[in-house]
Amino acid sequence: MFSFKQAVATPAALIAAAIFGMTLAGSATALAPPPAPSGIAFSFGDQVVLIAADGSDRREFTRTGPFPEGDSEGRTGDSNPQLSPDGAHLLLTRFTPARDYGVRRRIVLAGADGNGARPILRGNGKVSFSYPAWMPDGESVAVARSIDRRGGTARSVVIASLDGKSVKAVFKLPLHRRGSLKQDLSTYREPVDIGVSPDGTRLLITLSNGYRYDQKWLVLLDLKSGKRRLVGRNTRHGSFSPDGNRFAYVSSAGNRGMTCTETDETSCVVQGDLYVQNVEGDVRQRLTWSRASEENPDWSPDGQRIAFDANYNIPKSGAAAEIYAIAPDGSCLSWLTNGAPAGVEPDWAPAAGPSDLTCGIEPKKPAIVRDWIPSDVDGVAISVWAGPRLGDRLVSSASLTGPFRYTAYDDCAVFDAMACAPPPKYEVGGLSTCFAGMYLGLVVGEAKRSAFGQRRGVTFLRQGGHGRGGSGIRNVTVFSGDTMLSISGDRKTGFPELIAQIDGLRPVNAAEPKGRLPKLYLPKGMPNAVKTVSRMVRRIGIKRTSTRLDSKPKAIRALVTFSKRMKLLGPIRTKSCTKEEEDPFAGF
Repeated sequence: MFSFKQAVATPAALIAAAIFGMTLAGSATALAPPPAPSGIAFSFGDQVVLIAADGSDRREFTRTGPFPEGDSEGRTGDSNPQLSPDGAHLLLTRFTPARDYGVRRRIVLAGADGNGARPILRGNGKVSFSYPAWMPDGESVAVARSIDRRGGTARSVVIASLDGKSVKAVFKLPLHRRGSLKQDLSTYREPVDIGVSPDGTRLLITLSNGYRYDQKWLVLLDLKSGKRRLVGRNTRHGSFSPDGNRFAYVSSAGNRGMTCTETDETSCVVQGDLYVQNVEGDVRQRLTWSRASEENPDWSPDGQRIAFDANYNIPKSGAAAEIYAIAPDGSCLSWLTNGAPAGVEPDWAPAAGPSDLTCGIEPKKPAIVRDWIPSDVDGVAISVWAGPRLGDRLVSSASLTGPFRYTAYDDCAVFDAMACAPPPKYEVGGLSTCFAGMYLGLVVGEAKRSAFGQRRGVTFLRQGGHGRGGSGIRNVTVFSGDTMLSISGDRKTGFPELIAQIDGLRPVNAAEPKGRLPKLYLPKGMPNAVKTVSRMVRRIGIKRTSTRLDSKPKAIRALVTFSKRMKLLGPIRTKSCTKEEEDPFAGF
């Protein structure tokens, strides 16, 4: 089995191996075991994961806990892992929830096993650092620096010691001026990725238009002479070969397809392909031709493979990205990871072991991280969802607690773009019973008695179809736990097919769909309130009740019917609801 301790040998172990080899001379070669394979660290949701060069021996490096839901600024956790040249330390970027809104980004230095993490290069209210990359000495980093000034923001790339006491600017950008909208738009440029040559004499700096996520430029900088060369427009993410004579990078020149990581269109980027170029710039080779977006190439220490992330299975979805490897001549494309969430930002461990352990695409069982599923939050035992896999699609994002319940399946479990291309056959989402409140009663009260059914110990309701005024799309609403969950398909999807999907539902904290589903929970006080309305109708009639309660007579009739049908929904339990659950928009 692959071991990181084996992969990154200590100096003492290397000396011992050298002495052992010299003592036994020729016989040492025959008796010594083969070197441990190289490894790859990469970002996987909120954590850093390490795998062997062939994708095996998957191990977690860091874990920061589940993502906070409702964070529109992005998920929290660890990303952009980089192992130090001696393999003793791990450099990463850690995102934590900010006190007021959004996330807080910090550069963190940890041990090689991810433990003992501490912030470095903290900056202050006016100075911040981001996108670090190790220098060969292991004592300093090349890092992007931003300084807020009266006239604007000064951005640069600096070489800084880990304690931040020694900082030297090596690449400066024009001041980002905010005097006018025209100045703001035309001067917003920032470094967003840095690659360092093995001898530390050159940098590959990716510059980005701060207002255009898809506008990037790769610049080759000679630190001795200060000369810079534009590798090309629409280029990004450079990584040097072990001998420093070539580098791999991404170019989207001539491409039109877009890959989006979020619903916001500013997070979409033109799909790129992999290239290799010599540092002189007169020899260039294209490695990939695809509709996918290949990103973040990283050259292996033995020079035999280039690791990168790509979304081959669903080219338009950033959530479908996985880790791949390819030979520098464009051969031996290998699929190394499969799972949800996306695997991105690969970084080779500084080991001497072989990287060319696999060649070609082999099926892989998807790894589903449950850390970002809130299994320890109140209510998950009675919150129901469709699970992490729907057909060949894998979950990419989900809201499993709170007022709104939905799951997006924008990742794929198989290496087959044709099989992954169709959207999920079913849509599963709904509302919490706390938020639905009396609306749930209206839905039940207005439906025909014959539309109800039972499956797995809970009640479901058939809705829609080609009836009068119908959209032609059927759906089945399931009343289970604290969830009013709707399952729908397309115009060709019939009720029997939708009802069969109830068999795949499960509580959020359950690994598999087994046995009966949770009984229905209504907001505390709702059953009595409905019965009160029913008694009022019997006493003063529909019309006067609707006037007194300021409701339409149709709604009052539906609530009266609901009061009679509550037994139809099975043994009903109640739960206390917070103000946020009942009205998530309060205060806005």
